[in-house]
Amino acid sequence: MAKTQNSLTPETAYQKAAARCATTEYAPNYWMDKFTAGGLGREEAESVVTRLKNEGFIDEARFAKAFAHDKSAYNHWGPLKIKQALAAKGIDATLAEEALSILPKEDWNDTLEHLLRQKARTLKAGSAYERRIKLARFAAGRGFAPGEIFHTLDKLGLQDEE
Repeated sequence: MAKTQNSLTPETAYQKAAARCATTEYAPNYWMDKFTAGGLGREEAESVVTRLKNEGFIDEARFAKAFAHDKSAYNHWGPLKIKQALAAKGIDATLAEEALSILPKEDWNDTLEHLLRQKARTLKAGSAYERRIKLARFAAGRGFAPGEIFHTLDKLGLQDEE
């Protein structure tokens, strides 16, 4: 492989990734994309990612847990959106389920309740029905299941009045 100005060597790629992985969790697909964009061939990139995994710099389960925690705590995402985002990052569904199972169900309920209360204060709607549908659509977009959404809307007293 002819080395261009932007291309990486496998060793340089490993060193840069190891330094970053020492402080932050990353999905393997992230590094595969970075390495191939940086000039490594697919096999070289896979070799570097395998080395990072073997040496403990990349751990998909650890990444999934950190990602799920952060998206729940800081972005107020629901479990469906987190699961979908993990799948998009190439994380196995089983690992995603394990990561989500660690988060307390009460936290999901509290987050959903907080989001709905906050959104209800600023929402404009022509009727109670329209308001309820807009709130449900908003919560669904945040990754919460319809059953949870409507249960929480009822709990908050946001029933249909028509």
